[in-house]
Amino acid sequence: NNILETRGGVHWSLDRVGKSAEPVVRGKVNFPDIAFDISITFRRNLSPDLAASHIFTLVFADHSERSSRTVKDFAGIELRLNPRFPGQFIKGLAVPLEPGTYAIALFKTEIDVHSNTELLTEYQWFTFPVLFENGQRGTLTFAKGESGNSVFKEAFDLWANGRRG
Repeated sequence: NNILETRGGVHWSLDRVGKSAEPVVRGKVNFPDIAFDISITFRRNLSPDLAASHIFTLVFADHSERSSRTVKDFAGIELRLNPRFPGQFIKGLAVPLEPGTYAIALFKTEIDVHSNTELLTEYQWFTFPVLFENGQRGTLTFAKGESGNSVFKEAFDLWANGRRG
């Protein structure tokens, strides 16, 4: 069992997109020592054609010369209170869009929306279990941090109040 721990960082922002200035959470996770990053977009679903409350889009990018860490499969988003102990998975459906890119449609039943909102605003650690093209499995874990807590809370407050910016 090979365990690789490496330093990294995450930058969160709350952007406004479109004519309506709809709030969108963006995260950029960077692991410079292994030349790997994750781009995260989290937005409210405004399409009546999609049975989802919110949508995550994740782009996993391996920038190493070997390119052995292309993400082949993604098991979902787990949030943890502590990085060393199992947490709870977001309630939703992950769909591959193209190699290394996934959309996760969060279920929109009242109980699932409540559970997902609590996980995203109260839990401090994101964990992404993945399978790489080379057959190795990995778990990418990182802290949301103070800026992440602030950005997610602000986004949910804006959505709950029907405000867009």
